Amino acid sequence: MTKQFILFLVFIIGPEQSLKEDSSPWIEWSQNSTLTWEDYKGLPELSGFAAISHIELRRTFELVDDKTVRLSVRALFNRDESWVKTEFADSPPARGCPRPRKTSAGCLVRN
Repeated sequence: MTKQFILFLVFIIGPEQSLKEDSSPWIEWSQNSTLTWEDYKGLPELSGFAAISHIELRRTFELVDDKTVRLSVRALFNRDESWVKTEFADSPPARGCPRPRKTSAGCLVRN
């Protein structure tokens, strides 16, 4: 029963997509590194937002034994899909959300 459920779960959620090595647009999150505006390579869209960050969570499942599943989750930033408007690229990226523009979904900062 457990193996069937795990296989069903992996089928529904899907396997992790592999990352390309050097030519990858992806930057994996690390507490030892910080993004800069130079990491935002995408073209700005016509919108009221100053910047957009394209983030994905990737996961893998590994069946360790009959009763144990190992789950791994990675946070990835896509530099080609993320952009910042030129007039905002000179200012340092904000850490956290400015008040009172925090919403339940995260930061909402409009220019």
